[in-house]
Amino acid sequence: IEYMEKNNLVKKSEESGKYLMNTLSQFCHPEGKGLCIGFDIKNPNIEKECLKEGLIVGLLNNRILLFPALDIERKELDKTVQIIKKHY
Repeated sequence: IEYMEKNNLVKKSEESGKYLMNTLSQFCHPEGKGLCIGFDIKNPNIEKECLKEGLIVGLLNNRILLFPALDIERKELDKTVQIIKKHY
């Protein structure tokens, strides 16, 4: 908890979550809160295709579930979106 407070992770994750939701909404319909985000998929192979590019995503039924680290950087979010969009 001390580390989270010291590094302002609650606020940072809220801001990063809004950014990720806005970016994903350009091509899908994300839902969630903070950095816990899910959305329906069109490509049933998206989990394997993302993994080949180094992105680990959760898959539940026909939904991708994202749970990135609270201290994820903007450039990492952009790369995440780029990979997902490529295989969406």
